[in-house]
Amino acid sequence: MSSGFRYDLYGAGLVSDRPLESVPSSGLGGPAAPLRIGELPPRGAAEPGDPVDGALPRIDRLPAGAIRVRFADMACFVLEPAGGIWCDWPSPLTQRDAETYLLGPVAGLHARLRGRLAIHASVVEARGRAIAFAGDSGSGKSTLAAAFARAGHRVLSDDLLVLDTDGGSPSALPGYPGVRLWAESVAGLFGDAEALPRMTPGWDKRYLDLAGPGLFQNAGRELAAICVLTGERGPAAQFERLTPAAALVELSRHTQGSRVLAKNARRDEFRSLGELARAVPVWRLSAPRHDALTKFCEHTHVFHS
Repeated sequence: MSSGFRYDLYGAGLVSDRPLESVPSSGLGGPAAPLRIGELPPRGAAEPGDPVDGALPRIDRLPAGAIRVRFADMACFVLEPAGGIWCDWPSPLTQRDAETYLLGPVAGLHARLRGRLAIHASVVEARGRAIAFAGDSGSGKSTLAAAFARAGHRVLSDDLLVLDTDGGSPSALPGYPGVRLWAESVAGLFGDAEALPRMTPGWDKRYLDLAGPGLFQNAGRELAAICVLTGERGPAAQFERLTPAAALVELSRHTQGSRVLAKNARRDEFRSLGELARAVPVWRLSAPRHDALTKFCEHTHVFHS
């Protein structure tokens, strides 16, 4: 597919004949796989009466190495080995609803199918290098990314760290120019929960646009440090440098997309995580409260030591 709307997500070029509603097209060039919005391949249709139980999406393997990803609301994606993505959704969902999955968990699965290591983390740039904040849902990853953006730092990605290790030193790849925040975080950072628009009418997450103010870093950056968030917040940040063995345990808890890997690929992932833990400093971090985040964002030298 040579013409259409071009998107570059975590090192993968995608081209669609329909635009995404949540993010602008990149305008970059290079190889790209098709992104089919509002349609599935014939082999990707779900079988009648085949529900999705639980919070995690259901992943089915299809012929020729493709996988189908279905969520509880029946939004459906098919990821092809060559990098193409198909997506469709039932009423009353909208395209914007489907895009919340595409830019989040589906992007992580897509990265893993391409052989990239993917970690549940938000990534910012400071002093020309990347700092990743990993952690469980609700631990404050996106809040920290937004705080760094408000302090004038560029953001590489929200909620997903995709690594490029082809050049030796691990580098973080850019995602899309936005940060998704719960209303509580918007209120803490901007003084009013209504300061940012909702991602979709039926979902309370808000969207901080990074493209307009030029706060998106659209090129990869060498990874300076990974901070694993405890989820606790106090008047000041609390740091603990982890040993490589402890870092390996923490990082393995926060990988994304491992369910699509074969058994031998899971072994390779564990080895890659061990190499990452030895190559990059990993910290356990209790982040400060909202009222102390500005000061925290001014002291990035800690992560470059």
